[in-house]
Amino acid sequence: MLVTEIFARLHRFLKKRGLTVSAETLFQRIGGPFAVTLSGMVITFGLQVLLARILGVNVYGEYIYVLAWVGMLVMVGKFGLDTAALRFLPEYSARGEWNMLRGYVRRSPQLAFAFSCGAAAIFAASVGLLSHKLGPELTSVFLVGSILLPLNVYLIIQASFLQAFHRVALAQFPQVIFKPVLLGVSLIFIAVIMKIDLSASEVMWLTVIVTVFTIGIITRLVHQTLPSKAFSGPRDYQGFHWLRVAFPMLLIAGFNMLINQLDILMVGALLGPTEAGIYAVVARLTMLIPFGLIVVNSIVAPVISRLYAQGQMVELQRLLSKVAWGSLAFSGPVFLVVVFWREQVLAIFGEDFILGSESLVYLAFSRLLVAVSGASGYLLSMSGNQNAAAVILGTSAVINAVLNYVFIPSIGIVGAAIASLIATLIWCVSMITYGKMVVGVNGSIFSLPVRVK
Repeated sequence: MLVTEIFARLHRFLKKRGLTVSAETLFQRIGGPFAVTLSGMVITFGLQVLLARILGVNVYGEYIYVLAWVGMLVMVGKFGLDTAALRFLPEYSARGEWNMLRGYVRRSPQLAFAFSCGAAAIFAASVGLLSHKLGPELTSVFLVGSILLPLNVYLIIQASFLQAFHRVALAQFPQVIFKPVLLGVSLIFIAVIMKIDLSASEVMWLTVIVTVFTIGIITRLVHQTLPSKAFSGPRDYQGFHWLRVAFPMLLIAGFNMLINQLDILMVGALLGPTEAGIYAVVARLTMLIPFGLIVVNSIVAPVISRLYAQGQMVELQRLLSKVAWGSLAFSGPVFLVVVFWREQVLAIFGEDFILGSESLVYLAFSRLLVAVSGASGYLLSMSGNQNAAAVILGTSAVINAVLNYVFIPSIGIVGAAIASLIATLIWCVSMITYGKMVVGVNGSIFSLPVRVK
């Protein structure tokens, strides 16, 4: 099988360079997250089809448009504390600094929850001021979405604790498997079996309830999985230090989110929720294209850091070449299927969504650019050039916003897709070029592929 061959090749490559453990451990650390992520994508795809079919393009558009706003504000609410947990918890555990670890486990959810509640309050107040423009139903959806915001933040922070202790699959399961399955089953029972028509605000309330159940599951998993020392005993706090470290991570994650979500938000603001719903379906479909790279990047990131720190630049180039070409091998066929059968795939969601077929082509090309760029973004972050990565991402996000503002009013959702393609091209070329100039290696396919025996 392809997945088995990928694991085998990766294991041989790392073992030859003294950078890995047993094949069994490698498969446990990689295979579980890969399986959960892949299953989650399939389940999420099915849930979106179900939502689109049950709600129709207009109501679905309202729901997904508000979710996009909530997703954007989640980045602000968690303040990078989830990513910071991946640094601090392993560090404190390795050093035996359990007082600090207990302090972070206690304080980071409190800080994130406070930030997200503040963001939710401002969000709700802004919606209230704009209610005369939004209309009663969309206003109601936004207000319920503001309740969802701190819940999602708390869920993500708890998941980061599991991930920090190398329980990646367990961290992903509640969010990418349990939550969408429970929401889908609830929708089928209410809308299909009970034959009750649902509004966007009612579906948002259902999402809130499902999220509360998911928080209960992941909180229990955290307490069962983390060492008992992580909860009982005295605590030390370094809140300002934690926030200083988390802030650059917030910027990088936020700019990434802007690049991926800003077009949906601007389509909704400039054209309306219905068009945002159509565009959101197109965006989700095209995210299947770089899926292989997303999984592999999470695997090779620490290897990139170690090779760079050891000065093994030839080996680093060999690894990056394999990642980039492997990404293209996965993304290429998906790209062809999505582009050439775009109308048939979009029709699964409903006939109205076929209107997004032209924009899908441009978005698919932008995702393919990301795939062929390989681990160029991780190369900068893992080599101490994270500030440069943040500047590149921020500049690309600003360009994306300006182009969206110019193109969307004149050519609709196609304009949003073109803006995304141009911004992604600038981002990818900048990452690749800067990596080559500063680090000395090329993270894309535009370097000679190296065959590893």
